[in-house]
Amino acid sequence: MRTIFIINRDSRAKYYGIGTYTRQLVNVVKAMRFNLTIVSLYAKGKNEVLVYEKENVRYIEVPSLISVVGDPRLYSKEDMRYQRNVYYLLLSYIPRQEEVYFHFNFMESGLLASLLKKNLKCKVVLAVHYTYWSFELLGNVDRLKKILLSQNRNEEEEKLFQYYVHEEDFLNNVADFVIAIAEHSYRTLCDLYKVPSLKIALINNGLVDGFYELDTNDKKI
Repeated sequence: MRTIFIINRDSRAKYYGIGTYTRQLVNVVKAMRFNLTIVSLYAKGKNEVLVYEKENVRYIEVPSLISVVGDPRLYSKEDMRYQRNVYYLLLSYIPRQEEVYFHFNFMESGLLASLLKKNLKCKVVLAVHYTYWSFELLGNVDRLKKILLSQNRNEEEEKLFQYYVHEEDFLNNVADFVIAIAEHSYRTLCDLYKVPSLKIALINNGLVDGFYELDTNDKKI
């Protein structure tokens, strides 16, 4: 039997299409009769770990650190400690005699992915929905390349550089397979991050093909 863990983070990025992506992924995995667990890191509004099952899917919600208010700073000491603790927490839920896959939707969870891969017999899949620098630089690749080559980076540029290093490490040294959701993302992964093309699958984002006929009142609204 195959078991798949989908690893998400409860952050603003969850609403940039990742929620829709996860719902469709769940439908596909359930149709293939895999065991499925969805893990939500930094679960908001929770003060303890919640584990429950709904429609044959197991959910594990791990709250934020008590000392952290709001979203933690990416790759901070607190975040690294949190990911290590999540690794130990998940050990009791991971079957040892099954084929196990971990599907990550956030590149910020690279430490957790590396611990799982290093210590367990499993495969790590990473879907790239966005990159940190693309938000901060509005997708300006030329500006990023200058920052990466610079020997005199300011504080903000150094942060972008370090985030890129973490992303590049996850893509090339941790993930067994990478999913690009658009053609431009595929090219960026190959050209900028130097991910081997044989390691990447281009699976375009899609929507369920459905139709709902609006009545006159709906159209007015």
